[in-house]
Amino acid sequence: MLKRAFLLLILIVSLTAVAQAQEAKPQIIEIGQQVSGNLADSSASNRYQFTAQQGDFLVITMNAVGDMDSTVTVESSPESGLYLYLYDDDSGGNYNSLLAMIVPQDGTYIVTAGTYSSGGGDYVLTVNRGTTMPLTFDTAVDVTFDVEHTSFYFTFTGKAGDVVNLSGNSAGEIDTRLEINDANGNQVGYDDDSGENFDPLITGAVLPADGDYLVTLLPYSVPAVGTVSILLTPSQIKSLDEGPQVFVLGDKRYEDVASFEGVAGEQVRLSLTLQSGDVISPYMTLSQGTDSFATLNANNVQNLIFDVVVPADGQVIIRIENYVNATMELSLERSK
Repeated sequence: MLKRAFLLLILIVSLTAVAQAQEAKPQIIEIGQQVSGNLADSSASNRYQFTAQQGDFLVITMNAVGDMDSTVTVESSPESGLYLYLYDDDSGGNYNSLLAMIVPQDGTYIVTAGTYSSGGGDYVLTVNRGTTMPLTFDTAVDVTFDVEHTSFYFTFTGKAGDVVNLSGNSAGEIDTRLEINDANGNQVGYDDDSGENFDPLITGAVLPADGDYLVTLLPYSVPAVGTVSILLTPSQIKSLDEGPQVFVLGDKRYEDVASFEGVAGEQVRLSLTLQSGDVISPYMTLSQGTDSFATLNANNVQNLIFDVVVPADGQVIIRIENYVNATMELSLERSK
């Protein structure tokens, strides 16, 4: 009886310790502050919290002191009523982490420092205010990378349904990548090498909502030296309402988008047909606004036919990804 009671006491103490660990409050980190930390192994993580105001532009970095492969996430606090989850692994170069964000609303945000498939180690975490440059359509902006300038950020204002192209031209001087995020951190467009000479080129990015958008320009590796010209241009999306549309995708340009006007509850049939090439391995996503309602993933096929039901009235966006060089045709058939 005493042995059983002793074991029960150990269990209660252990569960209490676990609950206390789970409820441990994150360490406070102020904007502009730098903190040092340590992770014992790849399963460990440390949490921090900061308070920010809507519209603040922040850059969060986590740099390993040794060879650790760092990861960093930023989440909205549970009581905020906002869903925000941002994650980065290697954007800081040399396996370091870097996240940029426009704060969507006043409140407290949680930063988690972790590792990716590696042992632990020491690190330095910072939350700093950053600066952005405005982008306007059809006006190029030049920036120069060097040892002191390792990332650049831009903002532009768009409306729901706008379609944009974004390019970074360095004439082969530097290998960079571009990303477009909306106000809640959702990725709207990304590219690394679709342009000439390893330059990034985002085509047909459809904006899901009215508001400000954040553009991030990063080099493939750090340090990097070179000048890049950023150009934002308006575009038009391929419309299946006007008939079948042709896509040429592969290892250089691997994604494109099309659209059609949908009616709530209607069933439509989409047909993807190979025109040239051996096979296709498409990944397709259908969405309205910021919500995806259907996905399809196929490997090494030549033709696909699939039926979907449109959830609401309005524009349906179809995003097609394909990394195998091929020309394909997408057509739409409405139920009668």
